[in-house]
Amino acid sequence: EIIAKLEESSYKPDLVSLSLGASRGTLIDLATGRNFSNLLSQIMGFTPEIAKPALETYLDIYTVHNLVALLRSLGSVDGAADPGLKHYSFVFMPAGGIDASKFEQFNRQELDTSLHSLRGSPYGRMVYEEYRRCGKNEQEFLKNIEFLAARLYSAYYKSIPAKIKLSETDAIKLRKLMAIRMEAHDIMLILRALKRNVPFDRITGYLVLENRKYESYYNLGKTDFDGLMKELDRVYKLEAYERYAKDKMLSFYEIAFEQRFARLSAGIFRQSVLSLGSILGYIFIKEQEVMNIRKIAWGKLMRIKKESIAEMLVFSERMAI
Repeated sequence: EIIAKLEESSYKPDLVSLSLGASRGTLIDLATGRNFSNLLSQIMGFTPEIAKPALETYLDIYTVHNLVALLRSLGSVDGAADPGLKHYSFVFMPAGGIDASKFEQFNRQELDTSLHSLRGSPYGRMVYEEYRRCGKNEQEFLKNIEFLAARLYSAYYKSIPAKIKLSETDAIKLRKLMAIRMEAHDIMLILRALKRNVPFDRITGYLVLENRKYESYYNLGKTDFDGLMKELDRVYKLEAYERYAKDKMLSFYEIAFEQRFARLSAGIFRQSVLSLGSILGYIFIKEQEVMNIRKIAWGKLMRIKKESIAEMLVFSERMAI
């Protein structure tokens, strides 16, 4: 049903070219990924030369996204294995410096060999150095994946000013945009630290932004975790607490923060007609379209209820399930 719908859209050429030998879920993942990659090539082709360094820097976030997804596919998140992450094609976005072959290697090779192969990128080197710091102890390394993910996002965010030169207006917008996303990463790290009883001073070096609220959030969570979740729901207008209260899964907040980012970024992008902001806005909307299609496809294959799938979508009101 999903494939039939996509064959009536711009995804048809990608589905046709990849149709042999792939399962339905993986076929949709690969076809949407190829469509996204082709779009990026077209965008890079008409982007003014002066704006290309900024665009390339923004796209480097996918290097980190893919690397974090790869690491999470190895271990567990929030203390429980997530079998959905084993389908690397579901989370992989074909952009940045980590390609799909790296995910495939991780299914076939020893961990040491796989991590060693990542050293070609600065973020990959950070991962391998952490593995060495753990004495190449696999269990010890996997325990710290979420903190390593936070370090990778922090390194990316802090590298932006040195990599690009923008007009003052565009620079402000780009920094504001990334700060919204990084704040969400910081808060999710705090929540995971609380779940694992990790002291606040242990995670301060992993937080991307300097925010005086973070320690107060942590202290509230130590005494009243549910109270913290309600407070985050109120402050950030997430509307996630009721869903969280049923299953106690942090992923509901992760999705809600992504939906919040989508709402706020739309306003930022609208202020940048025919500029870098418009380009980034279109890329972001396309990314969410791809992820929504994948969530719908895998949700249906796993016989998840429509209502539950809808709760996972960003821009869900624009898409039919």
